[in-house]
Amino acid sequence: MYDQRLDLLASLLVNYCVETKPGDVVRISGTPLAGDLIRTLYREVLKASGHPLLRLRLDGLEEIFYRHASETQIDFLSDVQRYEVEHIQASIGIWATGNLRETAGIDPKRMARRSKAMEPLQAPFMKPRDQGGVKWVGLEFPTNASAQEAGMSLADYEEFVFRACMPEPGDPADYWRRVHAEQERLVQILNRVEELHFQGPHMDLRMRCQGRKWINCDGQMNMPDGEIYTAPIDDSAQG
Repeated sequence: MYDQRLDLLASLLVNYCVETKPGDVVRISGTPLAGDLIRTLYREVLKASGHPLLRLRLDGLEEIFYRHASETQIDFLSDVQRYEVEHIQASIGIWATGNLRETAGIDPKRMARRSKAMEPLQAPFMKPRDQGGVKWVGLEFPTNASAQEAGMSLADYEEFVFRACMPEPGDPADYWRRVHAEQERLVQILNRVEELHFQGPHMDLRMRCQGRKWINCDGQMNMPDGEIYTAPIDDSAQG
């Protein structure tokens, strides 16, 4: 049975998270386990006058690749992949797997080598949106595997994920805009902080952060979200 909550979630991802504009090419990637959401996203992109580009993945292919690919194949990056990331305006990634341990038996060095080879594809995602970077968001779609990992039934885990993304009735985008505004207030305060001092029963930690930029995570790159972060000045942490 189709879950009506997917309509609100898809609208949130398409219209708030990646801010789809008319003419945007929006890549939608995921597995058949998230088929209902993927179809709904496809429709929402069309309703927003964008151009959906579907990329379906299958469980098991990653394991097959790492077990059988030569070093040349691990290092290979096709011009088609390069062209795609250079010509999409947005990307919605749906993480939905039936096996969270698919690569448990793979040599980490092979995976690290592949990750290094794929670095050129990440460049458009690292650029800020207002400087022409790809707008992107990732969402974990509830599956039996992820529910088991959380120690929950699938129904309970679905409720947990949907409530985290859409904690209030009504327009979820309005909720995340309010999260953005409140966190932005805190960001402006933290941008003036020179040193942080954390104390607790088993902790006494100092670090300097003067000049570091604090990032407002307001649901536009991960859904759900809701954090503020930065990195301390190198070698400044003591405690």
